Amino acid sequence: MPFALVPCELLDEIVEHTDDYETIESLSLVARRFVAPSQRFLFQTVSLTTNSACRQLHVLLTKSPHLTEYVRNLAINVSDVRDCEHLDVLDLLGGLNSLALTGNYDDGFSWAQISSAIRSSILRLVQLPTIQTLHLDSINEVPSTFLHYAVHAFSQLTLICVGVSYGDLSLHIPNPNVQRLRHLTIIGCGNFMYTFMNGSTVRPSTRHLTQMNLILDEAGGEFLHASSFLDCLESLVLTWGFIPSETDRMQHPLDPPFLPNLRKLSLDIIAPSWEEALAFAGSFVNLGEKTPALEELSFIVEPTSSALSDEPAQPTEPFALFGTRLYAKRLPRLRRVECFAKYEAEGVSLEEFEVDMGARFPGPRADGILACAVYRSGDAI
Repeated sequence: MPFALVPCELLDEIVEHTDDYETIESLSLVARRFVAPSQRFLFQTVSLTTNSACRQLHVLLTKSPHLTEYVRNLAINVSDVRDCEHLDVLDLLGGLNSLALTGNYDDGFSWAQISSAIRSSILRLVQLPTIQTLHLDSINEVPSTFLHYAVHAFSQLTLICVGVSYGDLSLHIPNPNVQRLRHLTIIGCGNFMYTFMNGSTVRPSTRHLTQMNLILDEAGGEFLHASSFLDCLESLVLTWGFIPSETDRMQHPLDPPFLPNLRKLSLDIIAPSWEEALAFAGSFVNLGEKTPALEELSFIVEPTSSALSDEPAQPTEPFALFGTRLYAKRLPRLRRVECFAKYEAEGVSLEEFEVDMGARFPGPRADGILACAVYRSGDAI
C-alpha cells in the first residue's frame, strides 16, 4: 500500500505505541503525514515549572497556534512561575481535560501569591466544558468558592496539603443535583478540609462518589462516618501513618462505616513493625458485616523495622476473620487478598514473606486467592 494511502488512525497508533520522545520527534521529520500525530502526542501533556519553560511555550504557541488544540493535560508549578508574564498563552487553551496546580509546602505558599493575571487565567481554564480533573497540591488559602466549584464541576479531584480561605470569587457553581464527582483524594489537609467536605453546600455533589483515597487520622474517621457518599462508594484506599509513640492506638478495634457497594478496599499502614501493622489491620473485626460486597482486599504495609519475627506466625484472634470457613461466610464475594510489604533493608525474601503470610491468612491461602509481594522505595505496586 502506498504510504499516502495509510489511514490516519494507523499513523496515530504507531505514534501512541512509541513512548520515547526523541523517537517521536525524529518520526515527525520522516514524512509530512507524521507531523500532526507526533505533535498531538508531544503536546498532549504540558508541564510549566520554570519561567524559561513558560517563555518557550509562549513562543511555540504564538508561532504555531494550532498546537493549542493538542494540549489536554496542563501542570503548573504556580509557586515558581507566579509572576511570569508569558503565561498569557494559557488563554489560548480551550480543550483541557486535566489541570494540576502545585505550590510550595515548605514556604507556606498561598493562593494570594499568584499574580492576578495568572489567577484570572486559571479561573477561565477551570470553567472549560472539557475539563474533568483538578489536582491541587501545597497551596494555602484557596478560596472556598473555588473549592465549591471544583467539587461540583469535576469528576476527579485531588487535594494535597490544601488550605481553605473563606473568600469569594465570581464563579458560577454548577447545579449540585448533577453529581459529577466520582474520585476524591484528600491528603494532609487537616480537620478543616474534612469539615468543608461535609458542609451542606458540598455534600450533595458527593452522592455519586465511587472512589476515594484518604489519609486517615482521628478527624478522617469522623469524616468517613459522617459522609453522604457511603452507599455508592466502590473503591476505598485508607492510609495510616503512625510513629512509635502512638502504637497504643493500634490496640483499639476499628469500626468502619457500612459500605454496601464497596468492592475494593486497600489498607496502607505505616507502623514500627510488621507485627504491629498486622495487629492494627486485624482489628477490623466486623469488616465482613460492613462490606458485604467486598471482592478485593489489599494490605500495603510499610514497617520501619524490616525484620520478620523469628517465631513461626500463628493466626491470632483478630485474624479469625480470615479463618478457612469464617472469612468465606462473612465475605462471600472475596476473590483476592493481596499483601504488599515495603522493606528498606536487604535480606527479606519473597519466599519467607509468603510463608509468613500464608500462616496468618489460612483461609485465603487454602482457597488460592492469597497473593504476596515484597517491594522497596521507588518500586511500583
